[in-house]
Amino acid sequence: MNMYFDKKKVIRFFINLAAIIGGTWLVFRTFQYIAPFVFAALLAFLIEPLVKIMTKKGFPRKIASFVAVILLLGVLSFVTTFIVLRIVSEARDLFEVIPGLFNEVYLKVVEISEGSNNLFIGLPDEIANLLTDMLEGLIASAGEIVNDIVRRVLNTAISIPSAVLFLFVTILSTYFISSDRDKIIKFLYNQAPQIWISRLNDIKASILNSVFRLIRAYMIIMSITFTELFVGFSIIGVPYGLALAAIIAIADILPVVGTGGFLIPWSVISFINDDYQTGISLLILYGVVMLVRQLIEPKIVGSQIGVHPVLTLGSMFIGIKVFGGIGIIMGPVIFLILKSVIQVVFRHQTLKELLVSEDKK
Repeated sequence: MNMYFDKKKVIRFFINLAAIIGGTWLVFRTFQYIAPFVFAALLAFLIEPLVKIMTKKGFPRKIASFVAVILLLGVLSFVTTFIVLRIVSEARDLFEVIPGLFNEVYLKVVEISEGSNNLFIGLPDEIANLLTDMLEGLIASAGEIVNDIVRRVLNTAISIPSAVLFLFVTILSTYFISSDRDKIIKFLYNQAPQIWISRLNDIKASILNSVFRLIRAYMIIMSITFTELFVGFSIIGVPYGLALAAIIAIADILPVVGTGGFLIPWSVISFINDDYQTGISLLILYGVVMLVRQLIEPKIVGSQIGVHPVLTLGSMFIGIKVFGGIGIIMGPVIFLILKSVIQVVFRHQTLKELLVSEDKK
């Protein structure tokens, strides 16, 4: 029994592969424009069980959808408000301390700057000038960091109208998609062959399952980070440890910020204030958190989405190269979407089954 590359299979394989890659690229290229409607579709999917219950009780679907959207907004607002108030209740005193802390750091830097000439007495002129330039550069960099923070705050304030528009469009679209769900589904069914509809349903189910698993994986990672930080702060004796651990653990999911965005500046400030014990302890805590995350993240994410840790690590690495810091999350997300689509389109077949035929002569 001879085996050979089937020309028809090979052509069909590469056409399907090109369609998958091109479609995925198109979706991510246009995502900023379709994002409100994507989130609206997801929210409509979440409230559908409640809408069905209400329609069975005799409510018109439009009224049921309206009530469900209002309840969803109420629940999200309540949960968000509860979490924020819980953190703010412990963080309020912390933020009252921060201005005094920054004032102490500023005075310390000024003291070092003014005393730099005396500090470098006895050193060769070249070395003294070099150290003076480094100190002045450090002070200038601190000013640039402050200016950058101010710019970010202003940019955030400027983007608020866009965020409000995004939220308004998402809520309104959620209602219309939910209330006209049957009409939308009927329209789509009439436009596409049944086999396309069947495969799209399979892809949707696979992607939703993978996304929920990925969210669960990062919730596990965030819980582990929170526990490490809270235990570490308790040992160090840091006040408001619960609130700080919660804030940093949530920010740690955002690769642009991360744990280092809090612990490293905090450690530097501690060293400037001659609190060497706290500075060293914070650096050790940061090292432990980073080491544990690097070890467990590929394993946890991989086990949740059903792929080997090496593939998960590879998707994170490629994501970082392509998207920057946020790629550590975007990489696995895109990978699992492609994995789900490829599995459905190619019906879980191996490359051998997709490309090769057997000559039974």
